[in-house]
Amino acid sequence: MKIHRLDHIHVYCSDPDTSVRFYTGVFEAEMLGKAYGSDGGVRYFLRLGGLAIVLAPYPVGAEPNIPTVYRDGIYEHGYGVGHFGLHVDNDPKRT
Repeated sequence: MKIHRLDHIHVYCSDPDTSVRFYTGVFEAEMLGKAYGSDGGVRYFLRLGGLAIVLAPYPVGAEPNIPTVYRDGIYEHGYGVGHFGLHVDNDPKRT
Protein backbone atom coordinates (compact mmCIF):
# COMPACT_ATOMS: atom_id res chain seq x y z
CA MET A 1 0.00 0.00 0.00
CA LYS A 2 1.46 3.35 -1.01
CA ILE A 3 1.49 6.10 1.59
CA HIS A 4 0.97 9.56 0.13
CA ARG A 5 1.53 11.64 3.28
CA LEU A 6 1.05 11.71 7.02
CA ASP A 7 -2.56 12.77 7.49
CA HIS A 8 -2.76 13.89 11.11
CA ILE A 9 -1.66 13.35 14.71
CA HIS A 10 -4.38 12.77 17.30
CA VAL A 11 -3.47 14.10 20.75
CA TYR A 12 -5.47 13.44 23.92
CA CYS A 13 -5.64 16.43 26.28
CA SER A 14 -6.81 16.98 29.83
CA ASP A 15 -8.32 20.27 28.68
CA PRO A 16 -8.71 20.52 24.87
CA ASP A 17 -9.89 24.15 25.01
CA THR A 18 -6.70 25.21 26.80
CA SER A 19 -4.60 23.15 24.38
CA VAL A 20 -6.25 24.90 21.42
CA ARG A 21 -5.42 28.30 22.93
CA PHE A 22 -1.82 27.17 23.46
CA TYR A 23 -1.24 25.94 19.88
CA THR A 24 -3.05 28.88 18.26
CA GLY A 25 -1.51 31.49 20.58
CA VAL A 26 2.08 30.28 20.81
CA PHE A 27 2.57 28.50 17.47
CA GLU A 28 -0.08 30.34 15.45
CA ALA A 29 -1.82 27.12 14.48
CA GLU A 30 -4.83 27.59 12.21
CA MET A 31 -8.19 26.38 13.49
CA LEU A 32 -9.71 24.15 10.80
CA GLY A 33 -12.87 23.22 12.65
CA LYS A 34 -14.37 21.03 15.31
CA ALA A 35 -16.58 17.99 15.50
CA TYR A 36 -18.04 15.78 18.19
CA GLY A 37 -17.14 12.12 18.62
CA SER A 38 -19.57 9.31 19.33
CA ASP A 39 -18.80 9.84 23.03
CA GLY A 40 -19.99 13.46 22.78
CA GLY A 41 -16.49 14.87 23.34
CA VAL A 42 -15.23 17.69 21.14
CA ARG A 43 -12.45 17.16 18.58
CA TYR A 44 -10.57 20.25 17.44
CA PHE A 45 -8.79 20.16 14.10
CA LEU A 46 -5.78 22.45 13.70
CA ARG A 47 -3.18 23.06 11.00
CA LEU A 48 0.22 23.25 12.70
CA GLY A 49 3.26 23.84 10.49
CA GLY A 50 1.58 22.16 7.52
CA LEU A 51 0.38 19.15 9.54
CA ALA A 52 -3.13 18.51 10.84
CA ILE A 53 -3.43 17.73 14.54
CA VAL A 54 -6.58 16.65 16.34
CA LEU A 55 -7.00 17.62 19.99
CA ALA A 56 -9.55 15.65 21.98
CA PRO A 57 -10.38 14.81 25.59
CA TYR A 58 -9.19 11.50 27.01
CA PRO A 59 -11.54 8.61 26.24
CA VAL A 60 -14.04 7.67 28.95
CA GLY A 61 -12.26 5.59 31.56
CA ALA A 62 -8.77 6.79 30.60
CA GLU A 63 -7.06 9.21 32.94
CA PRO A 64 -3.95 11.27 32.25
CA ASN A 65 -1.07 9.89 34.24
CA ILE A 66 2.70 10.26 34.51
CA PRO A 67 4.27 6.80 34.70
CA THR A 68 7.03 6.60 37.28
CA VAL A 69 9.76 4.98 35.19
CA TYR A 70 9.82 6.69 31.80
CA ARG A 71 7.44 9.62 32.29
CA ASP A 72 5.87 8.61 29.00
CA GLY A 73 2.61 6.66 28.60
CA ILE A 74 3.74 4.90 25.46
CA TYR A 75 6.37 2.88 27.34
CA GLU A 76 4.33 2.01 30.38
CA HIS A 77 0.90 1.48 28.85
CA GLY A 78 1.44 1.03 25.12
CA TYR A 79 -0.85 3.83 23.99
CA GLY A 80 -0.71 7.48 23.09
CA VAL A 81 1.72 9.65 21.21
CA GLY A 82 5.21 9.32 22.67
CA HIS A 83 5.99 12.81 21.47
CA PHE A 84 6.08 14.98 18.39
CA GLY A 85 8.79 17.50 17.74
CA LEU A 86 8.44 21.03 16.46
CA HIS A 87 11.42 22.81 14.90
CA VAL A 88 10.88 26.45 15.85
CA ASP A 89 12.76 29.72 15.78
CA ASN A 90 13.66 31.22 19.13
CA ASP A 91 11.54 34.35 19.28
CA PRO A 92 12.83 36.62 22.09
CA LYS A 93 9.55 38.59 22.02
CA ARG A 94 7.70 35.51 23.32
CA THR A 95 8.32 34.38 26.88
